[in-house]
Amino acid sequence: MITHSFDYTCPSSLEQACALKSEDSVYIAGGTDIVPALKYGLLFPKLVISLQNVPGLASITIEGGNLVIGAMVGLEKLARYTEHFPNLSGLNHAVRAVASPQIRHIGTVGGNLLQEARCIFYNQTTAWRRGIEPCHKTGGSVCHQAPAKPQCVALYHSDLAPAFLAADCLVQIYRDGNEQQLPLETLLAAPSRVLGGGVLTHIVLPDVENLRQLHFRKHAVRGAIDFPLANAALTVRACGTVRLIMGAMTPKPVTLEQTQSELADSLKEEMPLAAQIYQTAAAEAKKKARPIREATASPAVKQQAMVVVQEVIRDLL
Repeated sequence: MITHSFDYTCPSSLEQACALKSEDSVYIAGGTDIVPALKYGLLFPKLVISLQNVPGLASITIEGGNLVIGAMVGLEKLARYTEHFPNLSGLNHAVRAVASPQIRHIGTVGGNLLQEARCIFYNQTTAWRRGIEPCHKTGGSVCHQAPAKPQCVALYHSDLAPAFLAADCLVQIYRDGNEQQLPLETLLAAPSRVLGGGVLTHIVLPDVENLRQLHFRKHAVRGAIDFPLANAALTVRACGTVRLIMGAMTPKPVTLEQTQSELADSLKEEMPLAAQIYQTAAAEAKKKARPIREATASPAVKQQAMVVVQEVIRDLL
């Protein structure tokens, strides 16, 4: 139950939305991330700004060879759209892997990308959290998952982010009357600082016809509903570029540079993928992962889930 009061408004333009934004307000899209945070007492806004009535944010178009996805596009709408593009099968898989059909009918693409990192010591009720010392995310100076760390190590669980990152997606942000285009990595590195009160308006997948393959894999405790224990996305472009991204094992998705380089070399030489590539993938994933204890899995279980990286490579065969 939401125990504190706030005002709610539905601006009809980006200009109005940005003018209303302050430190005491939050934007809301589908609400599948914000509403639980309000119920848990993790947010105490004085104003909630809905983006539902802002025009132009819920369309999917092809512009100049780029796939342009509005931030307010529903997850189910994107899933149905990508069914018609064989080279986007991995993106379709990623969208279908999110939560449940009910949530996919409510949740949005932008909301999935901008979801908060999660931790079993943070995503709890106010009453539960009273029993522990405040952490970095609640104004304290300790991380209960990793007390020796000077910063929060909560994990980011988006299923869409690895697929979009592997496809070299850009994001468009509206702020101060201007629209700016940035790499998705830049936004995910520091969402609050990059947005600065602005609005994420679109995600741009560049040169979609040049994208030869996009694959996605996810491991979770259950086949539906659950956040990923680990996920991975792999793309191959016609020009030979390979991108391999691992998610849900770190505060932000990570690129497996060494593995993707070896993959690119093998594909360029048109050679069968050697066992060494899978060994490289396993070793690099283990080196870069920062698994923490979650509600349904120990760090050891999460490490086992890193096999998704090798599975997504096998999808190339």
